[in-house]
Amino acid sequence: MVESFVENIADEDLLDWHRKQITAAQKDGKLFWEHYRGEAEPDLARILSPGNRLSDVIVNMCRKFINAKNDRMQIRALIIPDGTDEDQQTMEGIRRRSLLDAEFGMFNIDRLVPGYGYLSVDQVNDLPRISARSPENTSVLIDEWTGEVESGAVIWKPAKRPGGQEKVATECAILYGRNTTQNFEKVDGKWAPLGNPFHHNLGVVPLVAHFNRRQSGTYQGVSELVDLIPIVNQMSETLTNMSAVLRAHGGPWKFITGLEEKDLLDKDGNLRSRIEMYTDQLTLLGEAQAKVGQLPASSIENFGEAMRVLTEVASGITGLPARDLGLSTSNPPSEGSIIADEIAIVRDIESDCVQVGVSVSQAASIAYQMETGKQLEVPVRVEWQNPATPTIAQRTDALVKLKSAAAMSNETIWEEMGKDEAWKAREKQRLAVERDEQLAAEAAAKHDPAIDLFTQSVIGLGARPGDDTPLLAGELI
Repeated sequence: MVESFVENIADEDLLDWHRKQITAAQKDGKLFWEHYRGEAEPDLARILSPGNRLSDVIVNMCRKFINAKNDRMQIRALIIPDGTDEDQQTMEGIRRRSLLDAEFGMFNIDRLVPGYGYLSVDQVNDLPRISARSPENTSVLIDEWTGEVESGAVIWKPAKRPGGQEKVATECAILYGRNTTQNFEKVDGKWAPLGNPFHHNLGVVPLVAHFNRRQSGTYQGVSELVDLIPIVNQMSETLTNMSAVLRAHGGPWKFITGLEEKDLLDKDGNLRSRIEMYTDQLTLLGEAQAKVGQLPASSIENFGEAMRVLTEVASGITGLPARDLGLSTSNPPSEGSIIADEIAIVRDIESDCVQVGVSVSQAASIAYQMETGKQLEVPVRVEWQNPATPTIAQRTDALVKLKSAAAMSNETIWEEMGKDEAWKAREKQRLAVERDEQLAAEAAAKHDPAIDLFTQSVIGLGARPGDDTPLLAGELI
């Protein structure tokens, strides 16, 4: 085994290095998380004066886009190539125990928003479990020669707990190494081990890092929101301006010309009350040159057209169909339209599945090795659900055709449906019961009473049970 270059570095120094990396990552990812959470405050260049700026209208299309991509990426199965049934059951147990579908969803959002995410493999109750680790408190040290993770750390501030303590840890950490995992706490500015180390002896760091859209030669990720944020800011500005216009000019304005100041005063020279002026308009407009008119309300058609154009631009950037972003008609899209609209986003997600599948496979392979002690020669294969929007009729029709052509077994069909081993076992039992009932029904149908009557007639003519001598037809007359 090649010696790791971090073996001669003290754990405290490694944790301090990871702490600096986490601080820098939190700063870099802050803008993207604010847009995803709807907390961003874009600098809007409004067309109105500050006195008419009442509130901002924020468009959180970033969360819509990220969630749409995440929802379409669903793990169907984790398969061990050439593995036994016991191997497959072990892998399925790791998946269920880890609540991997939920953990993967969090990991997937992490890698889409700031551009990088992490999966850790930890020993919990003597069994391995795969967990998503937040990029806001996780760091890895990568050997640029081999591209492998040499050290990883998760550092966080502990929550306040009931009960008084003389010394309270300001930070807690998990330090991942090639052969050990160790917990730490920081008290009085110094890192101290917490409990005994876990000697997993895997030879690899059980912390997998994924960098979105990574280019060769770099270990940096790219946020999926980079191109979308400017369009979202423009949308927010357009809607904010439209809202202000509606408040200021949305209703018709009345005007009066040719009115003199004395017309607003009573005979004593005091300003007339509003109700008096309202009910005495003939007196108020007694001057011949006075005229009352009404200005039309401001039109917002230009704002609507601008939003339509921006939505189409956002659709082009994200690949999401325009109907998913709000441009829709009263008529639902046909099946062909759905397929055509989703070509870009489906192809993009298929590419993501290839890249993300490598990271998920690494974590699953590490978890399998941690549980069984066996290192896989071929990594775990990750199979995905169809990222498109197939109808139930489409999916059923495809499976029926493959089954009728003897190109697919029941087991494979169940895997395509995303069923686990427990469901398969129950279904096999039910199919066996139905098969037995069908065979019994077929046997009962073949039992014809006329045959019994014929047999009794033969016996009555002197045939003996067990006598194999055939009777001639004439002998039965």
